[in-house]
Amino acid sequence: MASFAAYAEPSDKAEEQKEMLKAASDLALASAVVVDLTPRLVGVEEPLVMVMAEKCPNCGNYHSSGVQEFIGAERSMFVAGFLVEPDAVLCVDIGLNPENIGKIKVLRGDTSVAAKLEKVFVDQGAMLLRLEAPLEGVSPVAVDPAAGKPDKSVVIAQSKWGAGPSDLVAIAKPAAGEAYRLQDGTTRYLSEDPVMLLFDKEMRVCGFNFNPRTTDEETYDPAKWKALTVAELEVASKDAVDAAARSILPVTLTFRSQKASRSGSGRSWMYSDDDENLSELVTFGFMVKDSEIAVFIGENRKQLTRLDKIKVYFPDGKMEEAEFNFVHKRVNLMVAKLPGAHPEATLKIAEEDFRGQTQKIQMLVDVSPAGDGKTKIRSNRVRLLAREFGWRNTPAVAVPARDTPGSVIFNMDGEALWNVAQVRDAQDSLGEEERWRSHSEEIYVPSSVFVAFAEAGEADIDAAAKPVPETDDGAIGWVGLDLQALDPALAEAMGVMSETGNGSYGAIVQHVHPGSAAEKAGVQPDWILVSMRAEGDVVPRKVKISDAMDMFRGRFPWDELDNITSEVSEYIPAPWPAVKNDFTSSLMRIGVGSKVQVEFIGGNEKISKELVIEKGPTYFENAKEYEWKNAGISVCDLTFEVREYLNLAQGAPGVVVCKMETSGKAITAGVKKFEVVTAVNGTAVHNVGEFEEAVKNATDFKLDVLRMNSSRVVQFSAAGNADAEPVVD
Repeated sequence: MASFAAYAEPSDKAEEQKEMLKAASDLALASAVVVDLTPRLVGVEEPLVMVMAEKCPNCGNYHSSGVQEFIGAERSMFVAGFLVEPDAVLCVDIGLNPENIGKIKVLRGDTSVAAKLEKVFVDQGAMLLRLEAPLEGVSPVAVDPAAGKPDKSVVIAQSKWGAGPSDLVAIAKPAAGEAYRLQDGTTRYLSEDPVMLLFDKEMRVCGFNFNPRTTDEETYDPAKWKALTVAELEVASKDAVDAAARSILPVTLTFRSQKASRSGSGRSWMYSDDDENLSELVTFGFMVKDSEIAVFIGENRKQLTRLDKIKVYFPDGKMEEAEFNFVHKRVNLMVAKLPGAHPEATLKIAEEDFRGQTQKIQMLVDVSPAGDGKTKIRSNRVRLLAREFGWRNTPAVAVPARDTPGSVIFNMDGEALWNVAQVRDAQDSLGEEERWRSHSEEIYVPSSVFVAFAEAGEADIDAAAKPVPETDDGAIGWVGLDLQALDPALAEAMGVMSETGNGSYGAIVQHVHPGSAAEKAGVQPDWILVSMRAEGDVVPRKVKISDAMDMFRGRFPWDELDNITSEVSEYIPAPWPAVKNDFTSSLMRIGVGSKVQVEFIGGNEKISKELVIEKGPTYFENAKEYEWKNAGISVCDLTFEVREYLNLAQGAPGVVVCKMETSGKAITAGVKKFEVVTAVNGTAVHNVGEFEEAVKNATDFKLDVLRMNSSRVVQFSAAGNADAEPVVD
């Protein structure tokens, strides 16, 4: 089947052109074939490239069924091509590595011949197959040495109306593609389906084209194309892997243990600032300078407050500990300084223009962790087609391949062209939404831009993502507000539906703490906190908190406390409000000392205040603690939220029982978790230091114990307190 178009010229000329295009179509169809390729996964991994991928007009990314789906459906991959020798076929390069190719057959009608990959072409998206035997009924087509520049073209494609996969259609065109003019004065041609036979003005075959973009000056004779044999392709792949292994190094981050929650595991799952108690992160880093490495951290920046060591492993087996420098605010990279210089490991950056990179073979390398001190590195050839502009107007490419954080595209000289950067979206929420949502996207950026992330200015440094002393574990950001969640019913009752997204965000100010930033700025109870905007934020962050953050859900079982064992008590949340919650944790991630522009609604008016985030006060979870081993309990200082809940004056004595062992004299005598010990042997104790002094030399004890509004005296003996633990922070 053939279709053709004619010039808008006088009828005699148009008829002449029609006849010429018909003849060209017949010549193309006489040499056209279909290649039937069966992918393979047995004993090999899924390829990095997306085979038969198409670019989505909606999202701009490539979509592909994937090799696994072809194999599962027992489907072949079909591409069109031309017989160029009795036993050789020129066809589209589908990008699969040789190990991912199972069988290749060349089809024409009901006839098929087995073939093998012989070579791929560097600057044309084509590969050459060698047939096991000549294919009958097909006439080879060759370039006429006397032919001039391309003037007309015939595109070969599978017929959508044919009886089988080997049916083809020829689409004749009076040009080499859709012409477009560049500002530099050059003309290029665009073709959406470039399996193309080219003709000059005299209708002589002048070449083949498999690239979507072409020029008049390119070489279209396959005999003159630069090519890689299968063996040479394997060498190029190995060279790319070696280049990655030199500069993308295994890194292991170790973290000190997270302190156990005093509030019971029933609450800790809601309020934990860590997704898990991460003790080790096996990852990788890019040597951006001879003594600097940019380490991929993923979504683990919160855990970096507990960072202990940064171990970097080199190809020779040596390990060096790097020193933390900073974390990029928008890119999930941590920059660290190595004690020694390693110029041989520095990532080499290509300087070639993007136009010189397109359509030719480049080597995609994917690096992933493979255990402590090890990485797994794979490679696949890939071709870059188009450049776009993305985050911060940075050039970006959409590649028909995986875009994992360890993906790098190298040229054939082992120089990096493009790196995948995991870029965090602009933060548009603060509180509950920030905790649950993922905010990152993988994009290819020029390697020169990627390396420059290690030179971030102050505005691009995440002030909160850094190691802190163990004494600061659990620290919170603070502006001095106690908040109540806003819901649609409350929003309607308060007349703020339109200002709060129908009650989907916003929080009611319940209490303003004296001396806090909010109190100094004049914030009032019953105002509605709508949003915050920190320095450097692209958009304001809508505030959204949960009712679950406020306090113990339901009635705390004070009346049943005597029947609750120490084992069960570990699962009971504390009765007082959680000071460390999504809101205060979000403030901490913005950073102590940061200025925030805060929007309120008060008295039906919008009110704007500038607040400075402070380090939060000590609270129940991080108050000083004393472990009284022989008695089987630990106590901690009374903190502001505990005093408020129990209605205790600021100077009132007492320490809180914050932990119970499975056995102990105090437990046997009936002391329970969350009770307050106000005196030991008649002496008031105001903090854990006074409590330690009161118990360390005695053997008989009389404790004044407060449970909510009722008090009692508990007596017991506990000889030998030499092993009692001292006061700890």
